[in-house]
Amino acid sequence: RKRETEEKMKEEKRKREMEEEKKKEEERRKRETEEKMKEEKRKREMEEEKKKEEEKRQKNEMEKRKKEEEEEKK
Repeated sequence: RKRETEEKMKEEKRKREMEEEKKKEEERRKRETEEKMKEEKRKREMEEEKKKEEEKRQKNEMEKRKKEEEEEKK
């Protein structure tokens, strides 16, 4: 009888530990996913920034050329 109770308690403990492990694993996966998403977002923002900078540079270049052409005409 006593042995049965001890076995039962061991089994319960083992189940709890497994549940804890499962929880920890899920939390870890969740964190990794969030990190990955943050990283992707950051990359997208950087790409957008680069794109804007490039457009700005091209616009400035065109303006400069236009001015030079105007000067040449004079």
